[in-house]
Amino acid sequence: MSIALKKNSPNSKRRKIRTVGRDGSSRRRTLKMPNRSEPIDPRVRIGHVHLKVADLERLLNFYCGILGFELMERHGDEAAFVSAGGYHHHIGLNTWDSAGGSPPPPGTTGLYHFAILYPTRAELAGALRRLLGANVRHPYWVRHWALDVERWTFSRRTG
Repeated sequence: MSIALKKNSPNSKRRKIRTVGRDGSSRRRTLKMPNRSEPIDPRVRIGHVHLKVADLERLLNFYCGILGFELMERHGDEAAFVSAGGYHHHIGLNTWDSAGGSPPPPGTTGLYHFAILYPTRAELAGALRRLLGANVRHPYWVRHWALDVERWTFSRRTG
């Protein structure tokens, strides 16, 4: 089940939210919210994400070779940092404690996905064309793409 918060009173102990079941059904529910000291500033953004990967070359081919990210820094076969637009790095990839590893088995915790926001539909379409041209497919991309054409989600199963 995924949960999308509806804007209500920021200090409310209970909030009305939309819940989505695994079957795609949606309904509104009032849920008790976790305690927090102060609301986070709405301008906060995620600066970068680090991923533990099994095969650094494979992921560099994916992020740089197919999607077009720029390699900013590399530490042998152990780590690499890629970005868009010259930022020090948006995505960190490392094989520390994960080289040659297998994907997490079902029922385990970890990062499920993250979104790359493209500035235009044309840029997003170009990325999708490159993915399909490289025979990279994942059924979740299309569903998510249909919901928000400026956003594209990557499953943890890509690395």
